[in-house]
Amino acid sequence: MEQIRALEKEGLIQVTYRDMGSDVKRIDLPVAAVEKLCQREGMEDSRQRQLRYLEEVRAWSAPVQEVPWLRSYYEDLIRRLEAGKIVKEPEDPDLFRCLNTLTELKEPVWERVFSCMVFKNSKKFRSGGCREKVISVLKNGLYGCPFYEEGMTDDGLLAACGILTYSQTLEWKGPLQYQIMEVQADTSMLRYGCVLNAQTLEHAKISGCSGCVSTVMTIENKTNYENMAYAEDTLYIYCHGFFSPKELRFLSGLCSVLPAGVKYLHWGDMDYGGIRIYQYIKRHLFPELIPYRMGARDFEEAIRMGAGIDLEESAKEKLENMDAGELDGLKQAILRTGKTVEQEMLLAAACSR
Repeated sequence: MEQIRALEKEGLIQVTYRDMGSDVKRIDLPVAAVEKLCQREGMEDSRQRQLRYLEEVRAWSAPVQEVPWLRSYYEDLIRRLEAGKIVKEPEDPDLFRCLNTLTELKEPVWERVFSCMVFKNSKKFRSGGCREKVISVLKNGLYGCPFYEEGMTDDGLLAACGILTYSQTLEWKGPLQYQIMEVQADTSMLRYGCVLNAQTLEHAKISGCSGCVSTVMTIENKTNYENMAYAEDTLYIYCHGFFSPKELRFLSGLCSVLPAGVKYLHWGDMDYGGIRIYQYIKRHLFPELIPYRMGARDFEEAIRMGAGIDLEESAKEKLENMDAGELDGLKQAILRTGKTVEQEMLLAAACSR
């Protein structure tokens, strides 16, 4: 009560008393008093904090005005702050450091190198929680990040932006030749497949093929890729989903060394993600790509074999809104049956028959 009367005497609060002034019914305070009350309590006035956040976000935004998706992100934060909404992002400026540094990358870098660039600490990007926050911004369709494709893994998305993990490899089976420095390598002898790590991909380039290659097939799932026997006239490439920038660069040399008339096929899951991956490879790598065992009839046969799994509601809405192109028949079959088919399910169904 002594504290209340002292604040009332200073004009910082207005008090409605009861019980002959021995108790308090209500306390009101004018807006103008909030700043002084916060100062007395050692707190930051929420209005001042909002103004400080606005100033900070504008400062982070200034160097990236030429990057549309990141400019859009900062503009969204500024609009929300100006509207008086609670915005938590400015509480963690490390997120802004990561996003701005991302736009400065001229060449791909390892994830730990990126962490050192931002924090002078090789592990903080992953262990400090910034990795997840950066990925969340990149995936937000509101900002239109050009690197993101629906269905990308987190590692794949970071790789597309230029942040590499040590797990990135490219695998294939077939008579491919590539050059690294002055050395020519021929993988036709490796009947069970060849694996190049990310560093080799960075320095290698395709130089030719051994013999006559009539078919190039990209395969989404590892089990099906492993199950494909070596064929002298076929190049099987395990795509694992969306190819990374290094994989795209390396494989882009393939079309120039292959003769006209080569078939480019893709075999993937018969679901929303599988359609997106097929479209990505066709758009970015092989313009003449056609689907393999991914038509409506293939889907219906797989369902009869018992390979179907339930279509998730979240994927159904995305599928309804997508342009499936030449895989529209597959799209309609999925929506009609409420089922999807993963490649591995085809092998499992065949084994159980």
